[in-house]
Amino acid sequence: DEGSYTALAHAYSKAEHMPGIEHALESMQESGCVVETARPYNALFKLCAKHGKDQIAEKWLSTMQETGILPDRATFLMLIKASTKAGDTDAATRWLDEMQQTGLRPGQQHFHAVMTAHARIADLSAVDTWFHVMRDQGLRPDVFSYNIWMSAASQAGKTEAAEGIMSMMQADSVAPDVVSYSTVIGAFAEAGDHIGAVRWLYRAEQEGVEPDLTCYNQAIKACARVGNSTVAEHLTRRLLRHSLTPDIYTYTTLLNALAKDGNPSVAEYWIDHMQRSARWRYHDFPRKQVGICYAEVLHAHVRSGNLEAAEAWLQQMIGEGIEPNAACYTALARAHLQQGRASQARKWCDRMTSWSSLLPPQDLLQALCDEAGNGDRPPASLQQEVQPLG
Repeated sequence: DEGSYTALAHAYSKAEHMPGIEHALESMQESGCVVETARPYNALFKLCAKHGKDQIAEKWLSTMQETGILPDRATFLMLIKASTKAGDTDAATRWLDEMQQTGLRPGQQHFHAVMTAHARIADLSAVDTWFHVMRDQGLRPDVFSYNIWMSAASQAGKTEAAEGIMSMMQADSVAPDVVSYSTVIGAFAEAGDHIGAVRWLYRAEQEGVEPDLTCYNQAIKACARVGNSTVAEHLTRRLLRHSLTPDIYTYTTLLNALAKDGNPSVAEYWIDHMQRSARWRYHDFPRKQVGICYAEVLHAHVRSGNLEAAEAWLQQMIGEGIEPNAACYTALARAHLQQGRASQARKWCDRMTSWSSLLPPQDLLQALCDEAGNGDRPPASLQQEVQPLG
């Protein structure tokens, strides 16, 4: 019966097995089972919403409607979420409009899903519009409503808008939560305003909300944007004192700030700190991200002018099984070239090609080719067809 097929479909949905759900629905249709509700199909729509499979969802919606079954409120919510996950804001809006045309009244979740779709692309105007449409339909905004609205401002780095929404939330007697504060801090991070980011971090504490790791990470990101490693390191030590555990994002942004400041000794200290943390949580430290952290230390050595130490660090990366990225080799080659050591620059371009099969940027190769006109041989990289790196 319908209940059995619904249970089977939901079991496959929980296991995230799309072919299993589709097979169950096909079997249900072939069996001639009387189905009166959208519940069996909603199991599929739920999985589509989770993974952004909007086209599969739309296909099965048509199949469902052809059998005379109308979508319910849960169906439309999952369709909106599937389109949101897939990044199709027009489709998300269309589903909400279609829902209202069928006579179903959208709830807060439906509006939130549409607002989220627009917030992800920093469309502040659209989020603002849907926020007020939701309110006009008698649904009182809650903290989640305001957080979505603020996230649109945050994505665009519009600090004044984010602060204004926070003020409106408090005037509406809606208490900000830790996500509210991290979102406002994120707006200042996107704008590269570390002073504003730190101010809101402290304000959260003053207003009785304990900042979480996301709050600190956003503030450290703001510092990294402007290369202020002093404040970035202060915040990292502060979060440790508050019993928070840095994640790979914390280390990446902190090391980026130290690299921009040309502070290799402190950068190496934090790499050691990261390695001790990763020893017990290696699943939280993907090798690719760890490689980015190591690269930041190399850039710190280059920025400080100590190319010998930078070269030693690159060798250490390879020794530890961490593949240097193109930026590592390029930074070394450019630095040597700027110091008038074309032969060393050429050496690192050649090693970039022979050790990692990466190709140097065309402008660097051209500069070395110009040097070759003065009697130096061109790098081996010039013998290949070279495309600029992205």
